[in-house]
Amino acid sequence: MFHGTTATGLKCLDPVFFLLNPSPIYTVQLLEKVSSKVSMCLDGSTSRFDVANYVQRELAEALGFECTRLTRRDKYLILAGNEGKACKS
Repeated sequence: MFHGTTATGLKCLDPVFFLLNPSPIYTVQLLEKVSSKVSMCLDGSTSRFDVANYVQRELAEALGFECTRLTRRDKYLILAGNEGKACKS
């Protein structure tokens, strides 16, 4: 029902929204150790971005998410109505 994923507003209220659910439940799933593909970044053959994308794909697969073509900027525009950049005072 309620999701604690505040894009704008007070992030400290996320736990409150979670607890508003009739039966709030957390499910913990331990994943397998990250494969040797990640260790390739140590020898410099793989960029840090490729390693980060690989780890994110593994997490998404474990959570049952599907990949989209949306960029970080697109997601912020949809959720928060801005490009995700902090305002400088």
